[in-house]
Amino acid sequence: MYHRYGRPDRKLIWDDSPETFYPKHNESKSYFQQIIVGQKIDDTSGLFTERTLEDFENYSGIHFSTGIIDDRVIKGLPSGYYPS
Repeated sequence: MYHRYGRPDRKLIWDDSPETFYPKHNESKSYFQQIIVGQKIDDTSGLFTERTLEDFENYSGIHFSTGIIDDRVIKGLPSGYYPS
């Protein structure tokens, strides 16, 4: 995944107030790591009540827990596409 942040004429959200952006950003990254890598999922988050993390990883082709990205994602095939 890629997003081009390097355009010189573009102002970014963290430029406006870095003193509040970066602590929240770090908190969000930590929460993501707890959920994805640490498998700390509970009823309060509302996540994975219908499907598991493994279901989502198989559907998206992005395996957060291992860091592996399926070839179909790299080739730009749509999500949920499973070649026969």
